[in-house]
Amino acid sequence: MGRRLACALLWLACCGVGVCAQAQAQTVSPSENQTRLYLAGAAAYEAGQHETAIAHFRAALLLGELNVVRLGLGRAMFATGDCDGAKLQYDLALEGPAVSSPTTAQVRAKVDEYRADLRAGCAGTLEIACHPEQMDVSVDGGEAQPCGRSWALPPGSHTVRGSDGNASIETVVHVDGAQTVRAELTLPATAPAPAPIESGADARLVWGAGLGGAGLVGLGLSVGIDVTVLNDQVAAYDRARTAFAANPTEGLRADAKTKRASADDARLWVLAGYGLSGALIATGATLAALALFGAEESRAETALSFRVSSDCGVVLVDLFQLW
Repeated sequence: MGRRLACALLWLACCGVGVCAQAQAQTVSPSENQTRLYLAGAAAYEAGQHETAIAHFRAALLLGELNVVRLGLGRAMFATGDCDGAKLQYDLALEGPAVSSPTTAQVRAKVDEYRADLRAGCAGTLEIACHPEQMDVSVDGGEAQPCGRSWALPPGSHTVRGSDGNASIETVVHVDGAQTVRAELTLPATAPAPAPIESGADARLVWGAGLGGAGLVGLGLSVGIDVTVLNDQVAAYDRARTAFAANPTEGLRADAKTKRASADDARLWVLAGYGLSGALIATGATLAALALFGAEESRAETALSFRVSSDCGVVLVDLFQLW
């Protein structure tokens, strides 16, 4: 069987599995036995004898790699339900040596078409990671299973629910056929119930530590703003002032005034932050000192009252000395 006959048989076989070829410059010339086996595989596929088709295609591949043989093998595997095997063969069809007919572009187009069939007709895999790990997971209202396993699911959207017995979370995950989708379920952190604040020295110590800590945080933020924002504003004003001094126009004058106002505003915020932070730290230190030493060194008792201002959200702390 000559080269022309071999190409003709390949053309007919490819049409049998849905790839109609057009002549182009030959890339790989299949052997006579490869052509015969491929033709037998294509005929078996058309007759619905998919296992026989797979056997013929595999035998043809033992004689050498051909992209159209990989394509036919993948299609036959898909027909038997072997989606993973079909996906692998489609990948190999794009990498293997090409025949002259069908063209590489036609083979690639068929691979895209067959991959779409995989996504529509094959099960996908859903893998779920849970935080915390001690969580039970159910999919589409099914039986809850320990987290960490995988689910084989039909293509489409699926409702996933996780629970640790105290809290639960639910989300919707879209799964494509012959694809692995990974999802995460993270339960929101549950804040512990606040400990009751007792009267007396213990309460003063708790609030002293809280106010002092808040003051330290505010001090850190004020220092950060001072070093970054305020320095930048001052530098911008210096540049604008220098530019105006070199070229005293109304536009540069206005720019210098604007930058000076911005620098003044930033400076005001920094000073306010320093002042408020210092007040919080001082109040916290006073409360802690009274809690630790006041009962022994003084007959005074300290009463702590809190008022929350609803219009600005500021906690006002009033200390009264009761003799």
